[in-house]
Amino acid sequence: MKIPIYYMNAGTSEPFKGNPAPVCILSEDCPTSILQSIATEFNQPVTVYILRKSNDAYPIRYFTPTTELSACGHGTLAAGKLLYLLHGILAFEFLTIKGMKIPVTIESGQSTIVYPIYPMTDYHVIPELQAALGIPEFVSAHYIPELEMVHIELQDPAVLRNLQPDYKWLIEVEPKIDEVVVTSKSDQPQYDFILRSFCPWIGIDEDPVTGSVHSFLGAYWKNKLGKSSLKAYQASARGGEIQVSVINDKSVSLKADSVLIFKGEMELNL
Repeated sequence: MKIPIYYMNAGTSEPFKGNPAPVCILSEDCPTSILQSIATEFNQPVTVYILRKSNDAYPIRYFTPTTELSACGHGTLAAGKLLYLLHGILAFEFLTIKGMKIPVTIESGQSTIVYPIYPMTDYHVIPELQAALGIPEFVSAHYIPELEMVHIELQDPAVLRNLQPDYKWLIEVEPKIDEVVVTSKSDQPQYDFILRSFCPWIGIDEDPVTGSVHSFLGAYWKNKLGKSSLKAYQASARGGEIQVSVINDKSVSLKADSVLIFKGEMELNL
C-alpha cells in the first residue's frame, strides 16, 4: 500500500513556522492501529488522513502521537490548503469521524473553515493547577465541555509569553481534561489577542498553532473587545496567526494560510 504524504506548516505563510501537520492521502480504508502507528512515527502535533470523496464530502481523521482526535482546526486548515494545491478546489466539505461536516473555502490561497461556537461554564482553578502553569494571577477561567478544555485569561501578555509549565504536574493535578489555553489581550497592534495552548494530556506539551479553540475564543474576545473580526497570534516558539470572524451566535469562521514543505510516499506491506 502506497500512501502519499505532504508535510504542511499550518497557520503561517512562512516555511518552518506555524504548526507542522503531515497530511496523508488514503486511497482505501486503513486500520486505525496503522494510522496511529504512522502518527506516532511522525511524532508531530497532529497527522491528518484524507480519504477519497464520498457523498459530497472528504472523510478526514486526525491523530496525535498518542491518540485520535474527533476534530482539529489547524489540521483541517492544512488539509484544505493541500486539496487546493493538488486539485485547485475552491469549496468543499470535510466529514469527521463523529459525522460533523466542516465547510472549507479557499480565498487568496488561504483556507477558511466554519466551526460551531461551543458553550462555556465558569471554572474553578485549583491552586495546584495554577502553580503547575506558573500563573501568578488571572482574570477569569472557563471550561468548554465539547473540547474538554480549560481557558484562562491573563491580564499581562508578557506573563503569557514567558510561561514555562510543568507538564507532568499538569497531568497529575487535573487529569480529566485535554487542554489548557491561556489568552490575553495583545500587546502588539496588529493582533487583537494572543494565546498559548498546552496539551500534555494528548501527547503534545505545547501546540504551536491551535485551530478549534478559536471557535470559543472568537466569541469570547468579541464580547470583550466589541469586534466581530479578530486577529489572533499564537505566541509559541514557532508562532502562528489565525483570522477569526464571528458569523452569528452559533458559528465562527477561521482563516489561515498553510505552506507545503515537502512531499513523499510511504510504502507499507500490510
